[in-house]
Amino acid sequence: MSVAQVDRRVAIVLDLKTSGSGESHWNDWNNPSAIFREDQIKFVICDDQDYVWVKAKMLEGNLVERAGGILFSPSFGQQFPKQLAQWNLDDQLVVRMQLQLQKNYGSRSPVDEQAKSEEYWR
Repeated sequence: MSVAQVDRRVAIVLDLKTSGSGESHWNDWNNPSAIFREDQIKFVICDDQDYVWVKAKMLEGNLVERAGGILFSPSFGQQFPKQLAQWNLDDQLVVRMQLQLQKNYGSRSPVDEQAKSEEYWR
């Protein structure tokens, strides 16, 4: 879906799907060029391959300069938040990290229960 015609009074949070999500084929790669400084671009990172892919996309599309913010979320039950934070610090990326709070509260699947463990957050 194109965001090009979205009313400019609306701040866009563009969710670009990574290859690890299995949904990257849904991305409209014309959308990043329709983003302004008032908007944000969000990536949910599933693993180290996603992280490398996202870094390349950020450079390729000049996304840091284009958007008002880049958001990284560790994929719940797949990517340890601490590891993603460390990669960001090591690479000195200008991004904000956020957790998928909707996944951290009220989930009941075995993967979700594993992710709620103390080990997941270390």
